Amino acid sequence: MSFMPERITSIEMRDLLAVFPDETEILRTLKFFYKRECARQNTVTRKAIKRNEMIETKIDRFGPKATDRNEWDIGIFDQNGNIVYGLWHNTLHNRVPKQAVRDYRHRHLLRQAAMFGQKLIVDLDYDEFMKQYEIRLLATQIGMLYYENRVNHNFPECLPFDVHFTNCGKAQKTLQALNKHIKRMDQLRDYFHEESYLNLPQLFPKQRLVYLSPHSRESLRNYSHDDIYILGAYNDRSTRLKVSNVKAENEGIRCYRLPLAENVIWGHGSMNLCLNQCSNMLHAVKATGDWQTAIQIGVPQRKLVRNDKDDF
Repeated sequence: MSFMPERITSIEMRDLLAVFPDETEILRTLKFFYKRECARQNTVTRKAIKRNEMIETKIDRFGPKATDRNEWDIGIFDQNGNIVYGLWHNTLHNRVPKQAVRDYRHRHLLRQAAMFGQKLIVDLDYDEFMKQYEIRLLATQIGMLYYENRVNHNFPECLPFDVHFTNCGKAQKTLQALNKHIKRMDQLRDYFHEESYLNLPQLFPKQRLVYLSPHSRESLRNYSHDDIYILGAYNDRSTRLKVSNVKAENEGIRCYRLPLAENVIWGHGSMNLCLNQCSNMLHAVKATGDWQTAIQIGVPQRKLVRNDKDDF
């Protein structure tokens, strides 16, 4: 088999046993393990190349001794015990890395979003309908949603969503996979709720809840800043069940689909989008009020029909 990984960990073996005896799923899982192993090897290679480039740059700037700690004079004190000020020695100012500045900005934005931002719910009530590889892909999408909501490159002047996760008591597999994508999840317990959003009326009033499902008959033509939108954390690559729409109808919650067909010409592929793509669209329409602009930002361009008239 050409897609066989060299090593299989105990966790990966557990995933294989979970899909046994389905041969198609076993081959799909092994292929996923192989691609992930190749990606890790490529990452190690890229880091080694980048490390060598940094060493060469350092030698060009500071000389050949800059890379040899035995020959280069470094440290707070000199050989006589006196404090030394200068490059790679003591300094009056602490170095503030870029990551620390970004973390401070993101925490500040998230605090503002918690107090004044619009709430967005990610419903984790679909573990029983997904296979293990679908849960892994879903966790990746949620991690991208959380990161892109916090960074918000396209509209930095707009507050991010106040993202909450509900039905976590039924999503142990998703939470276990999500722990690899969201740092310090144990510090975000106030945003991960064991119960349903219907059991938290003080946070999520039922009259303001709107479930977004691709299988709904009605489209969300007008975006409301007062509503609380719900995204179903469901990856339906294999089953294609309309569970989110049925769930919204049973709970008596308004349910809409994103107005994709009404605003753009769809090229190929299904209109089922990833969670992070849906959240990007909601960000854009919240900032601009224009669904066409939001769809152009959120939907991959390969799925849309390109208008050649725009080139002239």
